[in-house]
Amino acid sequence: MYIPTIFEGDMGQGIKLIQENPFGIMTVQTSQGLKSVHIPFIIKKNNDKILLQAHLAKANTISKELYDKEVLIHFSGPASYVSPKWYKESSHFPTWVYCSAHAYGRLRPLSEKELDKQVDELISINEERVNPASPWKLNEMPDDLIERMKTMIVGIEMSVDRVEICLKLNQHKSESDIDLLATRIEKNSNNHANELAEYMRQCKQSIEDETVEMYLNKYAMSNK
Repeated sequence: MYIPTIFEGDMGQGIKLIQENPFGIMTVQTSQGLKSVHIPFIIKKNNDKILLQAHLAKANTISKELYDKEVLIHFSGPASYVSPKWYKESSHFPTWVYCSAHAYGRLRPLSEKELDKQVDELISINEERVNPASPWKLNEMPDDLIERMKTMIVGIEMSVDRVEICLKLNQHKSESDIDLLATRIEKNSNNHANELAEYMRQCKQSIEDETVEMYLNKYAMSNK
């Protein structure tokens, strides 16, 4: 990733960015060319190593070609268009401000025990964000459905060899201009929750009251 020196972030900022924006894009070189998968990650520190854990569907063909090669995982943070009209002075070009992290390394498969822990931690982290008063727990599901679900996924862990962190936040502008931009962006930032809800309404299908068991049966068929 091209990162001018003034926009280069440090490891602490990169970890924070990934923790707050854990839905990453993992890209792998496969026998059929480059392929990517969009999945949520957990980031951990083990002594001086950074680890990224996730799981994905076994039905995804990329899951058969993950190992013994370098993998790129891309995390995108907040971003916004910047209008020249938002500056104090007029001599500015339009641009984008954004935060992004690229993590590189090699994957290993998680054991069954490690996968169980990864699924539990991923649920716990995100339930604490959206339902802090009464977080949902996996044990609320019937044991047989949990076991069936786990046969349909594969767990992975990447030991991060290097991270590129770009925080392009107009650091090369004056403090007064940065303050003006920050205030303007606060007023004009898109409400992504509202955008997502609108996409959901546009793309919904006429499926009434599908149970988890029905979904798993369909998912199992697609895995054959």
